[in-house]
Amino acid sequence: MVLVLGLYDRVQMKSRLERDFYPLEAVFEKAGLEKQSDQDYTKAGLVPWSVHVDADKIRKNGYRFPYAQSEQDWLGRIYLPKESLEASLGQELGHQGTELVLTSKSQDLKQVLATTRLIAHAGGTMREAGFLSAYSNSLQALKQNYSLGHRIFEFDLNLTQDGRLAAVHDWEGEALTSQEWESAKTSDKANRQAQYTSLFWEDILKQMEVNPDMIVVTDTKVQSKSQAAIEEQYRILGQAVQKFDPALADRILVQLYKPEDYTLVEELSFFKHYILTLYASDLKEEAIAKALVDKPKIVGLTLPQKDERLTDSLIDQIHAQDRLVFVHTVDGFATLSKMLNRRIDGVYTNNLLAKDLELYQAVLDSQKLNFKLKLATTKKFLW
Repeated sequence: MVLVLGLYDRVQMKSRLERDFYPLEAVFEKAGLEKQSDQDYTKAGLVPWSVHVDADKIRKNGYRFPYAQSEQDWLGRIYLPKESLEASLGQELGHQGTELVLTSKSQDLKQVLATTRLIAHAGGTMREAGFLSAYSNSLQALKQNYSLGHRIFEFDLNLTQDGRLAAVHDWEGEALTSQEWESAKTSDKANRQAQYTSLFWEDILKQMEVNPDMIVVTDTKVQSKSQAAIEEQYRILGQAVQKFDPALADRILVQLYKPEDYTLVEELSFFKHYILTLYASDLKEEAIAKALVDKPKIVGLTLPQKDERLTDSLIDQIHAQDRLVFVHTVDGFATLSKMLNRRIDGVYTNNLLAKDLELYQAVLDSQKLNFKLKLATTKKFLW
């Protein structure tokens, strides 16, 4: 009888797994989470996880992962959609028979950039009733946009008076001290009532620990700064990662502002991936591709979307070097479509979400299908 029940249980479980429903408790246990109650789980680490399972969503450290359906088996075990469980854990789920398999997502940063295509600019827009707040670089913006599907985040970073990197696009006047910034509330210039939690670079690293698939692009501002200040920013950036968790360097893309920065940052020996951004550079089109040749860790470059240097010829040259081309900042579907049709690999955006990419792909697939149907009709008519 026991053998029959065991076989029945495995058959039932395998059927659900094949429909992409996974047993919640078993998945969490495999991910290292400890059950505290029927709805609450925790995980120890550099940054502890606190997970709560509601009837329609999983909540983790302020992040939300909704699901539309759940199932319960004959033993009362809860099964949730694979997609929602993967999103909450930042890992990939699979199975071999009824054996669960949990693996890290791809650490090939260039491949992730090429397939994800969207970089949430300044942490992404904070969406509130009747108001969109961009450029906040805030904890709330990060949590909201990660919950909405973003996985790659750009943050603006500026030095405080006492040498810490604060997530702020620019100081309005004199730089604050770290103590002043810690107690400050970031706000939107167009709406002073919108106030959010300010971040330091170390706080962003903590959020990367909570989200194992989160990638960060740094924007340490260089305009109107001395070379010494620029070097200090890179040094502080790297030292914080080394102190907190060196493995995070695999998921950090450091923006360089001129080709010569490559040697400088390489000498610090902190980081593995760079992207050359040209908004502060007067480098001519014909010199851009040449400047990348002996710099293998630069995975790509980014330019303003209306930059006159962004020609088809330049895109061809960068792709010929097996590197990516990004543009900033794109917030409309029409512009997104235009850029992707030009073979741009991705965009920095305040407002766009993964669903916008899905819509673009659906339109593209529809156009391809219509073309095939017209071609087939034409051939039939000719015959």
